[in-house]
Order: sequence, then structure tokens, then C-alpha cells
Amino acid sequence: MPAISSSRTSAAAMSISAVALTVYSRWRMDKNLAKCRAKVLGQAIKNLSYDLQKEDSRRSDLTLLTTLLLQYHSAFESLLFSKKRTIVHHLGALALVREFGHPSTWSPIASEFVGVIIHLDITAAIREQRQVHPEVRYWRSIINSTSVDPSRYLDTLGIQVADLQFRATAFQGGTTLCSSPTEIDTLLDDIQQLDDSLVLWQGN
Repeated sequence: MPAISSSRTSAAAMSISAVALTVYSRWRMDKNLAKCRAKVLGQAIKNLSYDLQKEDSRRSDLTLLTTLLLQYHSAFESLLFSKKRTIVHHLGALALVREFGHPSTWSPIASEFVGVIIHLDITAAIREQRQVHPEVRYWRSIINSTSVDPSRYLDTLGIQVADLQFRATAFQGGTTLCSSPTEIDTLLDDIQQLDDSLVLWQGN
């Protein structure tokens, strides 16, 4: 990655440092690293914001990589420090995706990065017991129409997992979202269909 190694203060380089510091500070249990981590993260976001103001940088794979790294940072903070992630970060990343045009025109690297960004939000939705945001669903469907990667289909199943989990949780909480016997039967049928789809996917 020459574009990263050429400048220690680039948005991508600072994003890598932010991710590394987050993991390292948790491993060392060192609260003194918190200020350093916040400073590096702030600089990474500032540099990315500057890059997004330039058209050539805004549409580069390196900018998408930086965005992806910041998504990873958000994921690590959620997992390591029990901080709930905000959908705003994911929507901001996907807003950048619109600058790249239709997926059929993307570079292989851009396609992979976008797939990972979407995957991160789907896994976060499952972990947080919420539904996947409509914007994420939209891009998932668009990518599905242009990709033959079987692993991408797993994200489609992941959206169904998040939906079923959300419905089941609402039922357990005594809300009216799923209160009648018919709705319960429908939920169980949907769970069985999802299980069949997962078995079929695994067989492929």
C-alpha cells in the first residue's frame, strides 16, 4: 500500500493508527492511551473530511479504504468497550458509495470494500438486535444483482436473521408487533425457511 506508507499523516495512515491504538489500549488496559487514541481518530476524520472535498480524492479507492478502516474502528470500540454503534457512521460511508456510480463500474477493490462496509452493519444489527437500515438493504440488493460471490448471499441471509431476531425480541417483550397465534406461527415458519436457506448455502 504505497499510498499509505508514503505519508504518516494521510487519512488512511491515521485510520490504521486509530484502529491499532484502540486494540492496543484495550489489551494493555491503559486509560492513558484514551486521549492519544481520541487525538489520532480526530485527525483521521479531519484528514478524510479534507479528502472528501476534492473530487479526485473523493472517488478514489484509498478514500473508500479509509472509510472502511473507520468502520472497523467503530466496530472494535463497540466490541471492546461496550459502546453502541450509531447508524450514522454506516450511512455516511454508504453516502460516499453513491459517488462511485453503479456497482458495474466499480473497481474490484471498491466492490470488496463496499461489501465489507455493508457486512459490518448487518453484523452490528444482529448484535444490537435491531433491523438493518433501508439504505443498507438497498445497497445489498444492488450488489447482489452484480456479484456472483456466494459469500455476499450470506449477507442477504444476515438481513433476514436480523429481522427475525427483532420480531422474536419484540414478541418476548410483550409488544403488539407479534402478539397473535397466527403471527407466532408465521414467525416460526420464517425461521424454518431461513434455516433451510442456511443449510442450502452451506451445501454450496
